Amino acid sequence: MKKRSVFYPIIIIINSMFIMLAATYAFTIGGFFREEKAAFVLSRKQMVSNYVNRAETTFSSIEGHMLEIQTMLTRVESVNWLRSSDSSERKVEERKYYELFSQKAHSVEGMDIIFLIDTEGKTSVWAYGDDLASSAKMEFRGYLEEKSDEISNYFSYNWQPYKLGEDQYYLKLYKVSGFMVGALCLESRFADEILGQEENVHSRYLKNSDGEIVFSFGPGDANEKSGEKHLLKGAFLIEQPMPVADLSLCVSFKDNVLEYLRSVVVIIAIFTGAVYLIVDYMFIRYLKKKLLNPITELSKGAEQIIGGNYNYVTKENGEGEVLVLQKAFNNAMQSVVQLRIDTYEYELKQKEQELLRLRQQLRPHFYLNALAVVKGMAFQRKMEEIQAYIDALTIHIRYLLNNERTQISLQQEFDHIENYVNMQRICFPGKITAFLDLDESIRDMMIPYLLLHTIAENAFKHGRGKNNNLMFTLSARKVEDEDFSGVLIEYEDAGTGFNEEFLKDFAKNEPKEGEHLGLNNLKQTLSIYYGQKVAEPIRIMNVTPSGARIEIRIPAGGADPDAANIDK
Repeated sequence: MKKRSVFYPIIIIINSMFIMLAATYAFTIGGFFREEKAAFVLSRKQMVSNYVNRAETTFSSIEGHMLEIQTMLTRVESVNWLRSSDSSERKVEERKYYELFSQKAHSVEGMDIIFLIDTEGKTSVWAYGDDLASSAKMEFRGYLEEKSDEISNYFSYNWQPYKLGEDQYYLKLYKVSGFMVGALCLESRFADEILGQEENVHSRYLKNSDGEIVFSFGPGDANEKSGEKHLLKGAFLIEQPMPVADLSLCVSFKDNVLEYLRSVVVIIAIFTGAVYLIVDYMFIRYLKKKLLNPITELSKGAEQIIGGNYNYVTKENGEGEVLVLQKAFNNAMQSVVQLRIDTYEYELKQKEQELLRLRQQLRPHFYLNALAVVKGMAFQRKMEEIQAYIDALTIHIRYLLNNERTQISLQQEFDHIENYVNMQRICFPGKITAFLDLDESIRDMMIPYLLLHTIAENAFKHGRGKNNNLMFTLSARKVEDEDFSGVLIEYEDAGTGFNEEFLKDFAKNEPKEGEHLGLNNLKQTLSIYYGQKVAEPIRIMNVTPSGARIEIRIPAGGADPDAANIDK
């Protein structure tokens, strides 16, 4: 047994070491991963920022030169010469603009195409930068002549992305005196210079202030209709506003180093988890065989005993101390169960006899009182009152003769008391004042049959004050105190109260024969039903200035199990 017991701390130490190693590994790799990611993102942010700064500087320079052309077009003589019916005059003016355009196209950095089109005539002038291929020049000229109406729709105070053939440009247009002046910058000059050496660029696109993608520079995976962009797994998206274009440039990068680290982390985590699970499995299997299975047998034996199978014997399949515990459990359970059965049968018979005796004492008392009331009213010849009283008495007697039940709901008992009070009001008009209050949440709670009737009957017998008047309150409510949780039933009247000697005898359970028989029987009934759950189910006392008070406490769980068996 000593060698086996050493195994437990060894397994615990091994599991603790694995957990500490896994936590240290995760913390170290996680810190390095976060630092690498932060450095990668910071460098790419700077690249995108350089792209935007370079583009805006170029755009500002080109706009300054275009402003010079706009100024020329505001002069009336220049516009007239460009639209002159004399072809020689028109050619001279066009040549002047062409030379100016060519000079700017060759000297202004970033200006790849500059053009002028007369939307009201046939004049058109264009010039190209040195870096533009001949095929692109021809393609643009043919496209410009064919699509002049279409391209005029791009008129904007901001630079706009524009695609011509396979190339992407930034386009800026002005309209002056019916002329359209425009300039295009090849987008690749910024991308090649700033992002061209970056092999990890996944996609590059522009989006507007509403978040919709308006242009994509490359195949990427932009969905321009939905305005959504699927980001490649492991990629980081950098977004930089371009105020001069009223757009935002978005570039996604993928870091292969981070991707590699992520793969290594996953592999090591899987390996570590597998080893940890194997060790844990072996540990749990050992515990189950040597400790958990025998304890489960003990638990199973207890459940069988609770379920009523008193002959069940727990399997003695443990070792060492566990085996001793199993044998002790079997012996103890057999002794306890046998003792419980003997005690239960004895107490059940006692309580059955006691309850029957109490019922026999109660019922004749009710009948005699009712007959005396009817006799009194007949003597006074109160025929209408007698008829009303007989109707109420019929309901009352039917309730009293309900011999099949030992418990009734609070609502039914309160309804019975209300009927009983109405009977008394017929007998004593103007002298009965009763207040009944039942909490709606407990109206279905079960209480001993005729419990409240005993209190009400006692009130009419002993609770009257001066001039034979009776005033009492009867209420039932739910309470949650430190020493009690359940239902509190309270009765209070304004009569003469209890005799001090009776209060002492009642507290000592030494009632005198014939004195407050109903209350003494009520106390015994409550003791049978709730004696094991409430230390003092009923309390009686006097109140100031005069009157009696009765408090009954019914626990939240209801009647005692033994009392519940009496009902069956």
